[in-house]
Amino acid sequence: MLRPLQELIGFQIAATDGILGHVVGAYFDDDRWSVRYFVVHTGSWLDARDVLISPIVLSATDGKTRTFAARLTKKQVEDSPSINLDRPVSRQQESDISDHYGWPAYWSMGLWESRIPATMMGMYPHASDSRASRKPGDPHLRSSREVIGYHLHATDDTLGHVEDLIIDDHDWAIRYLAVATSNWWFGGHVLISPRWIRAVRWPERLVDLAVTRELVKHSPTWTPSHPITQDYEDSLSEYYRVHQAEPVDRRPDELAPELRPPRP
Repeated sequence: MLRPLQELIGFQIAATDGILGHVVGAYFDDDRWSVRYFVVHTGSWLDARDVLISPIVLSATDGKTRTFAARLTKKQVEDSPSINLDRPVSRQQESDISDHYGWPAYWSMGLWESRIPATMMGMYPHASDSRASRKPGDPHLRSSREVIGYHLHATDDTLGHVEDLIIDDHDWAIRYLAVATSNWWFGGHVLISPRWIRAVRWPERLVDLAVTRELVKHSPTWTPSHPITQDYEDSLSEYYRVHQAEPVDRRPDELAPELRPPRP
């Protein structure tokens, strides 16, 4: 199911022995556009500490109670390495976290692939890709709280700003950036796939797109209060295909929808 990240803010994380805390943000990989960790505020039981929880341990989602069930104990979280989330998360810190919990190191998946449940393999569509091996200290992690609010620039003009990230809660990929275009198109809301992102200028808080503003304006309309259906996604994909908009990064899972992990 596709969910706006902002909708997940406040979801409780239920460990096997009690509530850990609630979601206050996420860290995503700006190379793969996948959520790697949720930032969870633990509240008073752990001195109001913020911790990183990998989506790989989430076993169920209850939309009614706004709760994620997690295959963790409170003791595991209490004993986890401390991280200052006011500073960039280093690869060494990620390694320490992975070692503590026994989580797979997604940046070098070849060693862990056989230990991941089949239902979670969608999180690692490029596990054997040569890009999975990165230089130490180059984690490509970005905070959701950082990127929401960034402005977008089409090939010919400004477009709007990022108001949310649309996440697939089956494989935790970021499928779309939800963009508000009210600064040039009153009341307009559009979805932009990471496929159309040419570059992100982090110091300038700008996202450069590889499509024109008019092309985006005439794409299938989207209403934030409505769920994103498969029919809508198909129409959006077909629109850009017909107009011959070329994806920036031709990744197999993005060029061939049938290769994506099926949604429940």
